[in-house]
Amino acid sequence: MRLTFAILPYFICICLVTAKPVAASSISPEPRSSHGQADVFVRENRKDQLKHSLKTLNAAVEAALKLRNRDVIIRLRQGTYHLDSTINIKTSACKSLTITSYQNEVVTVSAAAVIQPNWEKGKIWRADIDLQKAPDRLFMNGISLPMARYPNYDSSAAIFHGTASDAIKTTWKDPTGGYIHALHQGEWGGFHYRITGKDNTGKLILEGGW
Repeated sequence: MRLTFAILPYFICICLVTAKPVAASSISPEPRSSHGQADVFVRENRKDQLKHSLKTLNAAVEAALKLRNRDVIIRLRQGTYHLDSTINIKTSACKSLTITSYQNEVVTVSAAAVIQPNWEKGKIWRADIDLQKAPDRLFMNGISLPMARYPNYDSSAAIFHGTASDAIKTTWKDPTGGYIHALHQGEWGGFHYRITGKDNTGKLILEGGW
């Protein structure tokens, strides 16, 4: 099990994942073929006994698109395959392309990135993460984690999963990067603001109103 963590401005989340790293393979691809059909195998585990298998789905798609006049089937062995780039399926030499699991094995294709931080232990564990862009969501063992917030997330609360009358504080040390969510008194609509800082009087500077 790997402990992973990401920190955004004013938002902290912790994530535990059990995904295995994709194993490397030095075996060159030689798709199996029969009567105009070609099978391309992808494996996560280097101990897999299938020969001529590729290590990533991206590599398999690239190989499949080069097979002229074939009905190509990409068969994924059991495991989790993390994508580091978009898979582009475009005009190719093959007649058709099917992507499926091998013999009904459980396969997960994920665009999530597994992160491995260096922890600073304390009452709240912290880690600095160098991210190219902010993630949309964080998961722990398949469970979506909410961003750190005030008041704390309450799954039983009907409105915004928790509200507080003192949520807009002038005593925040550095609220830059936080968000304020406001609901219309009729509860039919709301507004969202990004906090860009504080003025000289301590009042929050907001942008948005989306």
